[in-house]
Amino acid sequence: PDVPYYYTGYIANIPEDLINDGVYRIGIYLKSGGKEGLKWTEKYFSKSKNIIFTNYLSSQEKIKLHNVTEDLEMNIDVIDGSKNTGLTEISGWAIVKGRSGAGDKKYVVLRSDSDEYTYNVGIDNTRKDVTRVKGKEMNVNLDDAGFIANIPNDSVKSGTYNIGILIIDKQGGAHFVMTERKFIKHPQNEGGVF
Repeated sequence: PDVPYYYTGYIANIPEDLINDGVYRIGIYLKSGGKEGLKWTEKYFSKSKNIIFTNYLSSQEKIKLHNVTEDLEMNIDVIDGSKNTGLTEISGWAIVKGRSGAGDKKYVVLRSDSDEYTYNVGIDNTRKDVTRVKGKEMNVNLDDAGFIANIPNDSVKSGTYNIGILIIDKQGGAHFVMTERKFIKHPQNEGGVF
């Protein structure tokens, strides 16, 4: 039978103390009679030190690079530290030239004259627009090219950093490019200014 749309909403109130520190992708699970289904969304939340963030919190990684190639195509679409969350979002897309990128791990690198930080991006943002433009040229699906990193501002020393993108492919190969885009953290505030 037809069900009016106003019976299809939901609210989930989950006690915070039941959620461990970590990153969570939100999915919707439905069960009715003998049928059931699960649909993953593009929404994430994370918990760190008893604080819940409504988006993914990137963590610092220690990566030693050997035999790095510079065969990336990429674009940084957003650098935004203005939302009073204590996080700076860096998002865009990146691919190893000529490959789909499915299963590759992406990282954002912040490099100054004296310091370097590498953060996992965690969220592979679906980018059908990259497939439409770049994928058409290469005859490959690039939907997995997108990324979103939410960098905790308090994890970065004050200073000016160039932003780089690193991809570790499924075979362990490292692909890196440093951009001219900047992440600037002023000593008088915690947010990035760009």
